Amino acid sequence: MQKLAIITAFSGGIGAGITQAFLKESDWEVLGLARSVGHLGELKNCTHLPADLLNQGEIPNLIEEIKSYIQKHKPTEICLVHNFGQSKNANVLNTDEADWDNLFWANVKLPFLFTKLISPLMKNIQNASHLFIGSTLSEIAVPDSTAYIASKHAIAGLMKATAIDLASYQIRANLICPGFTESEMADQVITHTAKLQNITTQEFKEILKNKSPLKRFLNPSEIGDLAVYLAKSPSINGEIININGGFGLL
Repeated sequence: MQKLAIITAFSGGIGAGITQAFLKESDWEVLGLARSVGHLGELKNCTHLPADLLNQGEIPNLIEEIKSYIQKHKPTEICLVHNFGQSKNANVLNTDEADWDNLFWANVKLPFLFTKLISPLMKNIQNASHLFIGSTLSEIAVPDSTAYIASKHAIAGLMKATAIDLASYQIRANLICPGFTESEMADQVITHTAKLQNITTQEFKEILKNKSPLKRFLNPSEIGDLAVYLAKSPSINGEIININGGFGLL
């Protein structure tokens, strides 16, 4: 094996776009973590590691499986893509504490644990990196998404700390912040917000599209192409990279 991308929540939405982008590269293989392969089916050079990433009790065994895979195959390059995440619509007054804890587990603590426990196997590899998936809301805020916004701001801090702490081992870290993307998670947020505003989902989609100069949502494949570029670029480290079609410029 030459190069390995380890991708959490690899089989749907943005994760599937990232997976397919890496697999277009002839010298990359993917180790994908998710409950199922979803719509991807069986893919050449892609190994599915079944995982319920919300089940905290599963994580120690899962990390040991990843370590064993790395030790067995000895990739010359590794990119760990922290794509798994959760969202919840609620404002600061009505956010449930359990929902807050669940979002911080999925969006912050889980990437921290993977970074802490997998990085020792990435030391001094030719080209090793962590790629965190944030959001446009890693830098700005909107109403009714308190826990999500706080967790996505936190992942930006984790990325920056990782980029500094692991630089001596030649391990890089960067953060991709997608805007609205054609995905199931985006559809859930849009449906919820449209209902609050008493308009149709399609009407709200058009409002969001008109906030972008490109007048469209992103395709997961576009985020995948950026992920591969960052994985292959040994000089890019500690960067927050927005990919949102200019959302917010208008």
